[in-house]
Amino acid sequence: MRDHKNPFADRVERGGARTGNGGVSLDVLVTPDHYEIEVDLPGVALEDVELTIEDGELTIHAVRKRGEQTASKKDYAFLERKFGEISRTIALPGVYGTVNGKTLAHGVLSITLGRKGMHEQLS
Repeated sequence: MRDHKNPFADRVERGGARTGNGGVSLDVLVTPDHYEIEVDLPGVALEDVELTIEDGELTIHAVRKRGEQTASKKDYAFLERKFGEISRTIALPGVYGTVNGKTLAHGVLSITLGRKGMHEQLS
């Protein structure tokens, strides 16, 4: 069933968001004129994050780099943390323009994107 107040409801049920290596968890707040997105990216530097908007979709691409290891792998009891490329693409109805803001603090990437047209449909 389509929830006209939440244009993302059916996308979640259908698995509309695609994740790449490492999976990326995020929250999307919708306002009448913009999107506010928060993305969990622990261990990633802001300069290692690339955002692209194309055909109504936002792609978040990042690289999580491993620091220097002073011990050999055989000395570790566990090596579970994932490093390398991370990617996530989500559809955002009415997204337009470029990224209005992008900050990274305490492992959370905050993105602000402009949007148009959807607030009339949701009223």
